[in-house]
Formats: sequence, structure tokens, C-alpha cells
Amino acid sequence: MTQIKLLKNLGLFICFGFILLDPWMIQNPMTPYLNGVFGKLQIVDLLIPFIFVYLLVYIYSTVFAKKAAIPIANNLLIAGIVCILVLSLFSGYLNSILSAVYVINILKIGYLLSIYFIFSYFISSNPQILDKVITVLAFIFLISALISIIGYLFAYFTQETNSLAKVYEYFPYIENPTRMLGTFGPTSKVFGFYMFLMSLILFLFRDKVNFFFYGLLVFLILVCAILTISRVSVWILMFWILVFLNNFNKDKYLDLFLIFCVFFIFLLFQILTIFHFGDVLNPIFSCNEEYSFGRNQYYGWLDRPYQCKVSGELNYTFSSYFLMKVAAFRAWLDMPFFGNGLTSFELIWINFALDGNMPMWYTEYVFQLVQNTFLTIMVEQGIISLFLWLSLLLYPLFLVRKNIVFKKNSFIILMWLAFMLIIMIDLDIQNFRFTYYLFPVIHALLGFSSLKHDTAG
Repeated sequence: MTQIKLLKNLGLFICFGFILLDPWMIQNPMTPYLNGVFGKLQIVDLLIPFIFVYLLVYIYSTVFAKKAAIPIANNLLIAGIVCILVLSLFSGYLNSILSAVYVINILKIGYLLSIYFIFSYFISSNPQILDKVITVLAFIFLISALISIIGYLFAYFTQETNSLAKVYEYFPYIENPTRMLGTFGPTSKVFGFYMFLMSLILFLFRDKVNFFFYGLLVFLILVCAILTISRVSVWILMFWILVFLNNFNKDKYLDLFLIFCVFFIFLLFQILTIFHFGDVLNPIFSCNEEYSFGRNQYYGWLDRPYQCKVSGELNYTFSSYFLMKVAAFRAWLDMPFFGNGLTSFELIWINFALDGNMPMWYTEYVFQLVQNTFLTIMVEQGIISLFLWLSLLLYPLFLVRKNIVFKKNSFIILMWLAFMLIIMIDLDIQNFRFTYYLFPVIHALLGFSSLKHDTAG
């Protein structure tokens, strides 16, 4: 078997392996069965040895045996990945935190970026496989959604949390809700972002899917989005509302109105994220450090008390989501280009409390990430790594702007992109495995195919 055939077969096995295995979580990373670095492993990670072999074969066939020519776009992709890894290593050295654990975290980044590379290279090298890839994605989502709904119904009627849904005792603005987690876990936001990416894939693929099957998939996305009760779900619903309304869009006035509505909802959510509005009817009259909103991670701004009265009828507190961003931004200013090192935000969060910016009891739970993709990468790896990472995922979308598929659906695609950037403000998407194999599918659907596999001889 030649290196080219081996690459094709390995690529086929890895790509469909990720699509089939990734949605099924075998251990909760927050309460794992395995210890140490194995605590976040899932069944899909059994494919790691095959990824390693694939990369070795690729390097041998392109660099040493020269059985395949390396396209320019491939060079840029590989260079970007290598630069991110080198910058992460340099950041650890610069901050004197290099260790065996730190190297393992770099390898995790390399693993995720390798998924992106393999999917990009395999799909662009075998464009005829794209329809099958999306069809399998659709069926896997169908199974995942149905299982998640069954798990939600069990949790709702028994009022007991299970691996697919969680019953909340305390929840902002909603009393005792049952919240779908989905098969991805451990939080509903992960399943929500998966559905958000799948929404654009299904929309772009709609002409090649049976109408009733397409309708069923969209219906399941909408139902699951509502049941996750997450901010991501709002943007999923907004996306499909725009898709529906765009069918009646005869002029640009509707576009402007929809854009205005989107930004209004965005501002509203940021206000609800930054401020937590408490009991309106029975306001707490004084500011004191004894008050904590059910110890539900809400408290006062910086060194001020937990909750202060705004008026005779309303109370508010500042949200932990906002304070995380403040802590991360301050730390990024100290090391803007190379960051403070991987996993450094945990220590940054603790030091933020030690410096008197928030109550010390809050360090009972230490946030590992900033809940903001931009800030997490900036504070840990620096602004250069953020630019490179965004380029890998988003730059192909700009290259296809003159493609007929993009022109035909430009408003919907651009609004989806705006939604995604908004989601990244409130969510860390850089650690989700599916981020790195669904984006290449989106790129291929939009006609980005400059990573073609050229054989030599």
C-alpha cells in the first residue's frame, strides 16, 4: 500500500471515527472516573494513536519520500499550528512554569489542531466524500438529540439529575428548572454550541437532504436548544428565525431591522450577565458581606460588598462572569504578547481574590477558564496566538466571499458569523473537539478547497 492510499484510508477512519464517537461522553470531566491527566479523556480519544500515525505518514510522504506535493495553503496551515505550539511552549518558559504537566497541555493543543488539519486535508483531498460526511453527521445528531430528549424527560418527571439532564435547585431568573445537558456534557453549553455549528451545516446542505428529514432535524435542534436553557440556545433560535424571515425578505429594510434586533438582544444578555437582578419585591436594605445570593457566584463589584440597594424596589449584584473577564484582562495587560502560560487562569483567579478584589470564600471553586474564548487564549497564550488561532478557523470564510454559495446565502452566513463571535464572548470553544472537525466541513460546504492533495509521480 502506497503512502497516498494509507493517508486516504487513515483519514477516512479518523474522520468518521470522530463523527461517530465524539458525541458520547463516558466520564464527566468535573467528576471523572480516571485520575490526573486521564480525567478528561473520552472514548473518541482512542483515535489519538491513529492521528499520530497519520501525521508521521504525511510528513514522510511529503518531506522525505516526496510522494505528494505540499500546497501553499497546507504550508500556511502547518506553519500556523506549529507557531501556536511554539508560542505556548515559550510562554511557559517565559513565566517559569514549564513542567511535565505543562508539556501535556501543549500536546492537548497539538491534538486538537491535528484534528483540524486532518479533516481539512482529507475533505479537500476527497471532495466526493463531503456529502457522506454530512449525512453521517446528520444521523448521529438525530440519535444524540433523541437520547438527550429521553434523558431530559426522565429527569423532568423524576426530578432527579442524570447524565443527560440536570435538575437545578438554584438558577438565575428561573425557579427550579430542568436543563438538558445532552450527550456531550458536562454542561448544556457544549451541546448547544455543537447544535449551533450543525445549524449552519444543515442550512447550507438543505438542497441535498430530504425535505421531511431536514424538517425533523431542524425541529430537534429547536427543541433541544430550548431545553438547554443556555445563552447559546438563544443564538440558535435567532439563527433559524432569520432563516425563516429571510424567505420573505424583498428589500434591505428587513435586514437592518433584524440586525438591530440581534444587537439589542446581545446588549440585553450582556446586561443580564454583568448584573444579577435580585428580589424586586423584598429588597435587602443594606450592603453587607454576610449576604451571598444562595452562594450562587454573585457578589459585589471588586472590593465592595456583595449586594447594595439601588432603589427602594430593586437590588442587583455583579456577576462572576464579569469579574472573570476583569481578572483575565488585567493579567493579559501584564503579558500581552505571549500570555501567562497554559492553565494560568486558575492562579490568576485566586490572586484576584487575594488582592482584595472579591471575597476569599469564592475561591472554594476555582475557574479554570475565563468563559470567553478571546480572553482565555489572550491571557494564557497571548495576542499573537489568538490571531493565529482565529486565522485558522475564520480566514477560509473570508476567502470564499465571492463563491456562489456564499453570495446566495451571504446575509445568513454573515449573521451566523456574528452570532458565533458573540457566543465566543461568553463561552470557551477552543477546547471542544467538534470545533476542529465541524469548521472544516463548513469551509468545504462554502467552497474552500485550496488544500487539495497533489500527488507527485
